Amino acid sequence: MKKNIKTIGVFLLSFFLFLGAYSFVNHALLRKTKYGDWNYLVKIGNFDLLEKDSLDVVILGSSHAYCSIDNLLLEQKYDIQAYTLATQQQSVKLNYYFFKEMLKTQSPKKVIVELFMIGRVHGYQSDDILHDAIDVLPWSFNKIQMIEDAVPDDKKMEHYFPIIKYHTRWKELTLDDFSYDYKKWEDKERGFVRLKQVYPTELDLSLPFGSVREISEEDLEYLGKIEKLAEEHNIELIYLYAPYPMDGNAVDYAYTIELYAKEKGITYINGYKLLSELKYDGNTDFCDEYGHLNESGAIKLTHYLSDYLK
Repeated sequence: MKKNIKTIGVFLLSFFLFLGAYSFVNHALLRKTKYGDWNYLVKIGNFDLLEKDSLDVVILGSSHAYCSIDNLLLEQKYDIQAYTLATQQQSVKLNYYFFKEMLKTQSPKKVIVELFMIGRVHGYQSDDILHDAIDVLPWSFNKIQMIEDAVPDDKKMEHYFPIIKYHTRWKELTLDDFSYDYKKWEDKERGFVRLKQVYPTELDLSLPFGSVREISEEDLEYLGKIEKLAEEHNIELIYLYAPYPMDGNAVDYAYTIELYAKEKGITYINGYKLLSELKYDGNTDFCDEYGHLNESGAIKLTHYLSDYLK
């Protein structure tokens, strides 16, 4: 009997030592974005450091969410506590799981869902996009559901065991890779990416407005799930198509979402209309060839949104 207990004890000790060593090595090899404008590891990974139920507004979406709304301006000028949980090309499906993640610690009055990715995801997203969104989240049943739902079968294992994806990074490692110091950092910008650069951009405000496009079954399914979550938690939804230099295809989707939101009784802000209404200037308000808003452009949208959020 004593021999069996000793054997079990040795096994458990060995298992936990292996688990600790694996966790340490896995953490070291993980691709990290601790610093700079796109520090997902802090902006997303440390969201739970915020005081519980301290937010009035949470913004979900793609890169057009995290560079378009200045949360510090909302706080300082309008006394609105807001935070952006967004990663690049974050689909409607991923927005749903980020919504669930947010609800673990926050009960905002309003949630803005930015919908640039409507009509742009067909099937699974690229591997790097999924790793950006999933790697930084703490382990939970919600993260496991996200992996099972959003990741193709042949890539699931590397999301459960990121060392499979990043094992070749050992040549790049520095002492900083072994540090856990970032786990104590709160993002001063509250998820906002403040882009300073200016990229001269042509704006075509004469595009025809009114063609209806098909919203995929998957996007409709996850919009419905988002709406159900909001209703269950007494949260007001606001759908947003952020301003950017749109082509005809984007204008059509912006209009299609407007019709959908009207049918559902959901507040909707159409960024194509705002390009002229807020007097966006191609010479001052955009930061790159992809049409992301810089700080100047984000300030215009933030002032405008404050009327919906106060």
